[in-house]
Amino acid sequence: ENSGSIASDNSVNDNIGILINGPQWTTGRSGSALIFDGNDDFIDCDNDQSLDITDEITIETWINPAVAGEGGPNAGPICKAEDGVDWSWQLRYNAPGDSNFMGFQFNTNSEGRTWVSVNQNLIPGEWYHIIGVFDGTNIVCYLNGVETDRNQISSISGGNARLFIGQDGWGNVFNGIIDDVRIWNKALS
Repeated sequence: ENSGSIASDNSVNDNIGILINGPQWTTGRSGSALIFDGNDDFIDCDNDQSLDITDEITIETWINPAVAGEGGPNAGPICKAEDGVDWSWQLRYNAPGDSNFMGFQFNTNSEGRTWVSVNQNLIPGEWYHIIGVFDGTNIVCYLNGVETDRNQISSISGGNARLFIGQDGWGNVFNGIIDDVRIWNKALS
């Protein structure tokens, strides 16, 4: 952390992320973080089988957006998605109801695409802790420890999409700071 061209993985799976087009190290919410310029920089964590989670999952991160709503309508800080490939989920802007809301979009096997949102605009320059949880029945979004939205799905689609940090899988990149990305293969309370 704090230097080099890789983002380390502290899990037993060792899913190293390769920094693409130079995201810069900076001070984060906890230790170091990466700042993304909103142009073309991101992290490619590849598509290891350990990341293809189709049942219980918890996805969490700290973000500090540089602008509200981001540069593209689908810009997002984390995804297991990729254009032209079977994909699983995204954390990105453009949740239904308000294009400036951040939310989790889950691709399901039978229900199509289902969202849960933070249900508020994020203020540039502020830190936010965003969590998405799927417990096998419900998907829930939390913002700074408070539940903001809930929906139901039966499963998450699996696939060969890579895990990206700093973009949404379709090349729409994030503008701001991302810190402490965690993906759990269980539903945390």
